[in-house]
Amino acid sequence: MILNTGTAKLASFGAQVVLGAILSADDFGLVAISTSIAALTSLLRDGGVRQVLVQRGDEYESLAGPVFWMGLAMNMTACVLLVAAAPALGEAYHEPELPLLLVITAVSVPLTTPSAVLSARLAIDLRFKAIGLMQSGSALLRYGGAILFAMAGFGAVSFVLPLLLVAIFEWVVSYALTRSRLWSRPWDMRRWKELFSRAQWVLLGTFGVGLCNTGTYFLLGATLSSTVVGVYFFAYQLVIQVGILLANNVNQVLFPALVKLRGEPMRLRAATERSLRMLMLVAAPLSLGLVAAVGPIETLVWQGRWAEAVVPVQVVSIVYPLNVALGVPMSLQLASGRFREWALMLLAYGAGLVAAGAVGAWTTGTAAGVASWTGGYIAAGAIVYATLALRSAGLRVGAFLNAVTPSWVLSIGAAGTALLIDRFALEDSSAAARVLASCLVFGVVLVVGARVAIPGHLCEARDLAPRGGARLVTRLLRL
Repeated sequence: MILNTGTAKLASFGAQVVLGAILSADDFGLVAISTSIAALTSLLRDGGVRQVLVQRGDEYESLAGPVFWMGLAMNMTACVLLVAAAPALGEAYHEPELPLLLVITAVSVPLTTPSAVLSARLAIDLRFKAIGLMQSGSALLRYGGAILFAMAGFGAVSFVLPLLLVAIFEWVVSYALTRSRLWSRPWDMRRWKELFSRAQWVLLGTFGVGLCNTGTYFLLGATLSSTVVGVYFFAYQLVIQVGILLANNVNQVLFPALVKLRGEPMRLRAATERSLRMLMLVAAPLSLGLVAAVGPIETLVWQGRWAEAVVPVQVVSIVYPLNVALGVPMSLQLASGRFREWALMLLAYGAGLVAAGAVGAWTTGTAAGVASWTGGYIAAGAIVYATLALRSAGLRVGAFLNAVTPSWVLSIGAAGTALLIDRFALEDSSAAARVLASCLVFGVVLVVGARVAIPGHLCEARDLAPRGGARLVTRLLRL
């Protein structure tokens, strides 16, 4: 799944480089508004039953049919509502292109139903390699398609047209991997009520995820110009690609794995702590690396076109690893069947994030100001969320901080060192030289610091690597 994350990250970053050169800030602003509106339909997405299906994996054969048909019914409802509301929303936002983006997004929603259920089958069977390969293909198709459509002159629509292709691709691949003919299974509508009683909290939690990822754009679109919204959207999307992919992958792996440890409290606690350490060891460098390199990268790639996005990227990147770390306590909540707690806490966290963005917009009116407020909220809110969610595993806030702080602080120190050297020693160098130097300094300081301060974390990561890679890491780092 980490290899999948790397592939998808490279694809998304490459796409943003190209799209940032082709499309305008207004295009990005329009996509931000469209994305935030479409996220509201997550309240109906799949009927919320996929998570219930994974949590009750031993009942898959009897539940797959009702889950598929109920999910399809809910997704069709979401599609119809979004299509019906599209014209009015276009007028409300004074964006004539907005309805088309919303309609295309709406049509893609029902097409995701088969892959949602079939991927649950793969997760129950712990077939993570298959899931990772399918998602890597989806990422390449989505971002490659966006580039091709943008080059063909589709403008903001380029972002949403690939959603149709990805939905069909995942449907075909997931069926090929499982050979499960969901559409031939009985509806068994008598079980819908039982499923919905559990899934209603998943629906609310999914809506909370939508608030966290896109809710801020919805409010900003009504208060700030599309240009400012576009700058913030560009910056935030650049940062959270790592977070979304890592957190999603962590949830896909840990959720079904922790389900199997529910009856073993000691193993469950050890798995939770280890997962936090390993996730942060990956997430912190990937996120903080942007702090060090985004300035020179912007100069090299976009030549000042997105200069206003540099500070927002740096501000959010500093704190975003804490948000990524929430993937572990969230997986624990789902594995324990605490759907109600998960949903209410996610709604509260997402609402707070939107409110923080609103305060930033009202007090500053700039993308950097919004990023400062949302970044501050993420730092505090993530710690509070983790503290409350980890109590069931017998972990207190100290255990959470001990697991995530070392890699985070080392990454901040490495990013700060790279920034200082870039500012005082490389100011007159070419953009390419600055990018190379920033990445090199960041990497060297981080690796040396980790070898000195957290060799135990490195040994844990080495033990998870393939045998050949583990030997190489041991020799290079003298572990």
